[in-house]
Amino acid sequence: MRQIDARAIAGSLLIGVGLLFLLQTLGRIEVFGYRALWGLIFGVAGLGFLYVFLRDRNQWWAVFPGLPLLGVSGLLLLDELVPSATAFFGGALFLSLVSLAFWLVYWVRREFWWAIIPGGAIATLAVIALLSNVLPGAETSAVLFLGIGLTFMVLYGLPADRGRQPWAVIPGGILIVMGAITGLAFGSVARFVWPVILIAGGGFLVFRAMRASPG
Repeated sequence: MRQIDARAIAGSLLIGVGLLFLLQTLGRIEVFGYRALWGLIFGVAGLGFLYVFLRDRNQWWAVFPGLPLLGVSGLLLLDELVPSATAFFGGALFLSLVSLAFWLVYWVRREFWWAIIPGGAIATLAVIALLSNVLPGAETSAVLFLGIGLTFMVLYGLPADRGRQPWAVIPGGILIVMGAITGLAFGSVARFVWPVILIAGGGFLVFRAMRASPG
């Protein structure tokens, strides 16, 4: 991206933040409160970074501040408008956006296969955060093992020209087995573990069969 574009984005962000503070000072947006004000500020900043990424995919680094800033913005706005929603799925929302940043990096730079590992791990934490609210007190260690294990299986199942890692089947298989054993030991989530394992295993077999079929 040309330097003038970056300056234009930075200038637009400063103007937007300045206008928000001015409106707050004048009492024009007092009804929203300070959380909403900062939510808008973080949202504008996040969109600015995403604009850098969308204009030039080589600037993949911009998704790392951009999506988390949007996550913080969403949390602040939800907390101001619907506090109960923030308590229920706010953590899962923020973690999902952080995970999405890593998946987007892999999407535009297929040689960065390493981005799948933190992307999958953080997505697993997002599921655990949501599950903890749906089933308070549930033992979620099985979900952790299973999610990270499936992440390694994704690395193993990638096409050869897109970063396939044959070694990933070993930690992936071990973690999935650990997740299954843990799920059996702690019955609160056992009824979810086996269906997920069966669905994931079936999907993996279908994926491999489609890749092996001619044409």
